[in-house]
This record gives sequence, structure tokens and C-alpha cells, in this order.
Amino acid sequence: ASLRRGMKSCRHRQVYLQLVVNNYKPSLQPVHLQKFAMELTTGRHVRLFAEDVLVLIDPVLCELIVDNLISNAFVHGHPNDPDVEFRAMLRPMLTAEENRRHNNNAPGERLFSGTSDPIVLDGNDPRSSLQRMRLTLLVSNAKNPARREVTEDYVKDVVSGKAVKGPSTSAMSDHIGLQHSFMAADTLGMTLSLNQRAQRVTAKLEGDVVITTQPVTAVHRSAEVDLQAWPKDLKIHCIDDSAPARRLLFHNLTSWAATSNVRTYGQNEGEAVRFIEDTVNDADIAILDQHLEYGGEANILGTDLVAELVARRFEGLICMRSANVADEDVRAYKTAGAHCVFGKDILMKDMVRQMKQDYLQRSFMTTPASVHLADSLSSEALQYVASSSLDTADNIAVLEC
Repeated sequence: ASLRRGMKSCRHRQVYLQLVVNNYKPSLQPVHLQKFAMELTTGRHVRLFAEDVLVLIDPVLCELIVDNLISNAFVHGHPNDPDVEFRAMLRPMLTAEENRRHNNNAPGERLFSGTSDPIVLDGNDPRSSLQRMRLTLLVSNAKNPARREVTEDYVKDVVSGKAVKGPSTSAMSDHIGLQHSFMAADTLGMTLSLNQRAQRVTAKLEGDVVITTQPVTAVHRSAEVDLQAWPKDLKIHCIDDSAPARRLLFHNLTSWAATSNVRTYGQNEGEAVRFIEDTVNDADIAILDQHLEYGGEANILGTDLVAELVARRFEGLICMRSANVADEDVRAYKTAGAHCVFGKDILMKDMVRQMKQDYLQRSFMTTPASVHLADSLSSEALQYVASSSLDTADNIAVLEC
């Protein structure tokens, strides 16, 4: 859990820079609220209350804000027992009649009033049955009795950078995280507040969202293939300059991808050459880190290796796995020839599942990378995957050299 949070911090650092220069464009995505809350609190002693519902939010900015609020609750809370609690709640924004009008909205009706681009529905979009709600994310903690009271003036000073550290202020605190949180909330068109009642401090992030009962995959993804069609013992080659990352990949791929044919590379610069040769000649899937750093000029970009694989006519699935997954990074990976991109902060089980999905979809849009794929498919699965793939052509990068 701590490792994942560290990887998220790398991604947050890029977001901070974009926020400061007013260059971040919010992106609404379907998020399972309960799962979102659980991932933020894993490995932390936090009481959690979260509703089991799908919401359309910007997960990156919301995660950045809540992660900062939870961290602050531990750093600034009671030194013996901060008693941190996180609640993710929804309440109706509109009357029943108003909600019915939204559910019967005409094509092109706008459903989001924040500063990000609104969702524009066409008449056949599965999001036609959306409901507008008020989302409230609360993080509270027991107050540190040695710290000053949290007043409206104090919060203004913190946000403006004028707050002076007191003798009880944590040495780790520079208030930057809270300043960025307020900036992120403003970018989302949401409100963030911090107040104290009796001996409890509460931070509240609140804003209008839309929810849906449709599965997440029905909102932004095309029909899923039958994952039972996944063939056993595919050959997966991975390159990463981090020894822990290589061990993590090997363990999780052999555990979740039904294969013992996982090879890892990246211990030194020379292994990059061997990775290319071995992958072109004998691999079904390639997974690459973007920044392979060995000191001095011995640094290699994963995108350069991806381009080399494409030039050598590698026919398998090419995946980038990087801590850098801002929009411009993903575009660079796809331009180089990567078929899918995974952030290093996502759960490995989820990454493997999506990798399976992308591999099976691609296998029926291009020449299969492995002859034993077709042998492992039942006729029913083959018919289902082939038919559902017809709707996904626009979402799959097909490279021809």
C-alpha cells in the first residue's frame, strides 16, 4: 500500500505542475466510489464509510485532494490517536421531477456545471439514465490539543501561504499540500473547506456529480471479450530498471496471467538490447517502463524501445507501465506504438485483467502473435469475441509498417 501511494505521489507531482500553470484539463471518468475510497485508505488506520455507487468524477484530482487530506489528518491530528475517519456520501441535488427530466434529456444536453468540459450525451449513449447528485467527501480527525484552533482566518492564511509555523507544527508540514488541494478543488468546480467543531477537525470536499447504474465498462469501454478465452502460458517479457518493480511484475504475472513464461530485463543497459532481440523472436506481450536510468548517458527511453519493436515488426501486445501517465505522456507512448498504458499506481490484478482484455481484442483485429491462441478458444468464445471486436476498432491502435 505504501509503495502504491509513493507511485501515486509521482503522478501527483506532474498534476501539481499543471495546476500551478493553469494547464490541467479535468477528465470525468466512471469511478466506483466505494473502491476509490478503499484504495485511498488501504494500509492506513482509517474508519471508512462509502456508498456503493458509480460516479463520474476526475479520479486524479479527487484522489490528490483526498490523499492530501488524509495525510494531513495523521500529521496534524492528535499525536496519540488521530482517530481519522473518511466518509464518501451522496445526496439528491434535484427533485424527482427534475431528475426525470434529466433522465429523458435530449441529445446534446449538458449535465455538468463545473469548470471541466461538460458531458454531452447522444441519444444512444448508455449514460442516458444518469442522475445528478451532490457528492460530499469528508475527512475528519481528533484535534491535536497543542495546535491552534482551526478558524476561517487561519485557513485563509494557509491557502495564501501566509500561515506562520507554531512550535507544535509538524516539521514535515509546509502547507503546500493543502494549497494544492484548494487549487485542485477550484479546478474541478468543487468547494473545499476546513473547520473545527469542539475537538474535531473536518475537511469537506463537495460538488455536483452525476451517477449511473450502468457498469463502468458500459460508459467508456466497448463490450468486453470473454476472459475465459485467455490462453495459458503466454510469453511475457518485461523491462524495468527497478529490481523491486521487476520482482513485482514477475510475481503478479505468474500469479494472475496463468503463465510461467515471464522474463524480466533491465538490470543494466546491455539488457535492453537483449530484451529487443528476445521479444521480437519469442514473446507474445511486452511490458516496458518509460525511464530506464543507469547513470550518466546510459539512460534509455521506453518509447525508443517501443519504436524499435514496431520497426522490427513485433506482432504482440505492447504495454507501457510507467509512473508518468499524464495526457501528454500517454499520447507519446501511443505515438511510439504502444497499444495500452498502465500507471504504476494501479493494482497489479487490475492491470493484468486489462492486459488480458487488450490482448484478446487485439488478437482479433490483427495477426495473432501466438499460434496457440486460437487453439485455446471454444467456438462460442471465438464467435463472441469476433463480433464484439467489430465495435472496438476505433479504440484499438493498429500499427502497420
